[in-house]
Amino acid sequence: FRPLEPGGKGPLKEYTRAMLHSIVTKEPVAAQLITWHNLWFMLNLLTEMRGAIKANTFPDWVRQFLKDFFPSAGPAPCAVCPPRWVKDALEVCGIPLDDLFDWSETAQELPDMPKDSAKNSKQ
Repeated sequence: FRPLEPGGKGPLKEYTRAMLHSIVTKEPVAAQLITWHNLWFMLNLLTEMRGAIKANTFPDWVRQFLKDFFPSAGPAPCAVCPPRWVKDALEVCGIPLDDLFDWSETAQELPDMPKDSAKNSKQ
């Protein structure tokens, strides 16, 4: 019975993940609620990114965002890592991640949305 966002932020702070899960296939309004939340999330994410770009701290912001977004991943030795496409994409942008996560072949890739993975959390 967790909120969609940690700390109960956002337009759906009164709704739990379990409640939305229970109505998503039954009530048309559920799609609107989830869309509303997703737009709020993206607007806040882009606002933070814009601030980091203006402050000339974008690479540091990206690195901190990834550490927060993939909390179960860490430096070697670690059993899991973010999806490897993340590392490849950010290397092209000049944002190194080798020191943050274990990218070895033995590390299992986490899903793109680890906080929403059924394996990692319960409703």
